[in-house]
Amino acid sequence: MRRFKPLLRDVGRVAKRVDRFITDLLRDVKPRLLRTAALHLIRAGGKRLRPYLCVKAFEATTRRFINIEPVIPVAAAIELLHNFTLVHDDIMDQSDMRRGVPTVHIKFGTPLAIDAGDLLFAKVYEAVLSGVGRYYSVHVAHRILQEITHVSVTLCQGQAEDILREKTLVSPSEYFHIVEWKTSSLMIAAVRCGAYIARASKADIDALSTYAKFLGVGFQIVDDILGVIGVQEVTGKPVGDDLRAGKPTLILYHALSHAKGSARRILEKVVGNPSASDRDVKCAIETIMQLGSIDYARKQARDALDRAKQALSELRESDARQRLSDLADFVLERTY
Repeated sequence: MRRFKPLLRDVGRVAKRVDRFITDLLRDVKPRLLRTAALHLIRAGGKRLRPYLCVKAFEATTRRFINIEPVIPVAAAIELLHNFTLVHDDIMDQSDMRRGVPTVHIKFGTPLAIDAGDLLFAKVYEAVLSGVGRYYSVHVAHRILQEITHVSVTLCQGQAEDILREKTLVSPSEYFHIVEWKTSSLMIAAVRCGAYIARASKADIDALSTYAKFLGVGFQIVDDILGVIGVQEVTGKPVGDDLRAGKPTLILYHALSHAKGSARRILEKVVGNPSASDRDVKCAIETIMQLGSIDYARKQARDALDRAKQALSELRESDARQRLSDLADFVLERTY
């Protein structure tokens, strides 16, 4: 991962600016416990890829600004929206851990977690509006708010599809449809919002949207892989929980499509069974690897990320474009 050090330093630089903005935005929230709950996952870390995408899209297409200050409020809004979805998703999935810490509803209780999530969602709009007049016009803010509202609806639809498809075998085309709603959509919104502030051309916005779409697909497939064979101390999430929940993934599609006899019985004992023992989960993971399902999924991720990088060729050469290309490579090789 040494070759990604410049990229990760750049991500860290953006993350500090975004986190500072979010902390200031929530500074006056009362009661204090609500503010603490809302900031819980943000303070726990996270990759900050979505606000980074917003900033890099801005940098890759701007010819008007020499620093990233104008895009920080919107990048922060994207991160707030992302964390809002995580708080509520963890409640729906009954997840205990996120980013190596207890989930918000586990630490603060479900009622306060719901309230904290709602607060984060409201602050999304406040963050965007804070930049009107200072960094961008009302017209640009209107386009950004339209984008954010649209993706909020899309995320709800994607989450519903994910819930309704649990414990069912989905085809690759159905899986990609869910992923484009649940994962790619927010990445697309991030790059589009950054490009709006830069007053980018339609061609550049379309190229960035294609890039973000396939980046999201690759990201989710790798996430699914890490959910099966990742290291919990590194990923911050329990390994095997997706199997117990019967989450629709390409890995399960491939494994259940190819498993016969004892291999299928091993998988059926775990998939969709929240009470499956750690030993049974370990056997299921070994079976999945023997069936070549991880290799199959990784190839699908690589193909998607190659398509993401190809889309960047439509943009003018710049350091920001190179960073976006490096990010696609990082997504494929990441371990967390």
